[in-house]
Amino acid sequence: MLGYLIIWNPVIHQWTKFLYPLLEGFRNFTWGFGYVHSSDDYKVVRISEAEESRVIVAHVFSLRSKKWEQIHDERLHGYSLHGRPSLAGVLVNETLYWIMYERGRGEKQCILGFDLVHERFDEIRGLIPGDSYLSGFRFLGCMGGSLAMSRFTSSGDVSISILKQKGQIEYIGLYRDMNLSSCCDVVGFTRAGKFFIQLGDQKLGLVDPNSSPKKYTQLVTFGEQGSTRVLSYTPSLISPLAFAEMPKE
Repeated sequence: MLGYLIIWNPVIHQWTKFLYPLLEGFRNFTWGFGYVHSSDDYKVVRISEAEESRVIVAHVFSLRSKKWEQIHDERLHGYSLHGRPSLAGVLVNETLYWIMYERGRGEKQCILGFDLVHERFDEIRGLIPGDSYLSGFRFLGCMGGSLAMSRFTSSGDVSISILKQKGQIEYIGLYRDMNLSSCCDVVGFTRAGKFFIQLGDQKLGLVDPNSSPKKYTQLVTFGEQGSTRVLSYTPSLISPLAFAEMPKE
C-alpha cells in the first residue's frame, strides 16, 4: 500500500506530491523536512513506531533522487515516539530535532537530533531539566539560529531553554500573569531581541524579554481557520517543484 505527502510553497503557490510506502502494523509516526546546502537537496524524514512491538524505523526521502532510504542506526533502538506525534521535527542548522521518550525509563523524555548531511541520529542533552516531570506540555523551536525547548510549569509559567554554543543554556521565563498558557510555538529573535509566540491556533504575538516587566503584544488574529502553525525557514531560493520536474538520474 502507498500513501502520499504534499510539499507546498505558500509564497509562490506551487506544490508537488510524492508517494511513500505504508508500513503494516505501524500507526504512530512523525515527520521532518529540511534543506541540505552542500548537496543542494531537500529531504523528508519519516520516523515510524510499530503499534505492538514499539520498534522504531526511520526513512529519508531525497527530492533530488526521488528515492526513499531506510536509516539503520542502532541509537534508535532505545527510544519511542513522543505522545504528540503530530509535532513535526524542528530544523536548526541542517539538523532535525524531536522530543522522544527513553524506552524503559517511564516518562523520561529526551531530545533526539537527525543530521541531514550525514544522515545519523544523536541525543541532545542539557535542554530538558531534571525536574521535567513537574511540567506539562513541551515543544521545540528555533530561536536566533539555536535550538530551544519551551515547557509549562505546574504553576502555569512558561519556561524557555535555549541551547547556545559550547553547550551553554540560556533561560527565559514568562510568568502566569502574562496569560500565555496556550503557547504552542516560539520563533525568534528580531534584531531588537524580541521573539514571536503563537497562542493556540488563532493568535500570533511579540514578546519583549528585555522589558521590565516583560511585555506581550498581539500582532495577528487568524480566526477560525483550523490548525495554524509557523513553518520552519529553509534557506534556499530553489522551489521543491524544480526537483519534482528533474528527470531521474
